[in-house]
Amino acid sequence: MGSANTDAIIARMNAGTVASNLYAAGAARAYTGGGFTDWFLPSKDELNAMCYYSRNLSASPDPTVSCIFGTSQDGTFAIGAYGFASDIYLSSSQLTANSVWRQNLGNAAQGGDFKSRERQVRPIRAF
Repeated sequence: MGSANTDAIIARMNAGTVASNLYAAGAARAYTGGGFTDWFLPSKDELNAMCYYSRNLSASPDPTVSCIFGTSQDGTFAIGAYGFASDIYLSSSQLTANSVWRQNLGNAAQGGDFKSRERQVRPIRAF
């Protein structure tokens, strides 16, 4: 869903002529890491799957399994290795007209956050 959500957000922001570096989905789409141009802002379920996997390396990333409170990230995913800072990341999933779902990779909490807040962005490619 993240890719489709990103497309929808960009279409709406482009209609309002907002510069892509001023919003999370635009920044994610503009990312060209590894020479790829198909990056997008993950959905809340995709962010949750990354959170879950970062704590359970022997498990497959599964968006239907909640990231577990009280568990710690494996050191493999620490900032500098794969860049998973113990911080709050925005998703492309809308919660209300003024808020989006976010994932805290530090404590595994998922909840709402205002669209206007500056938070981390984790561009991803299809997985």
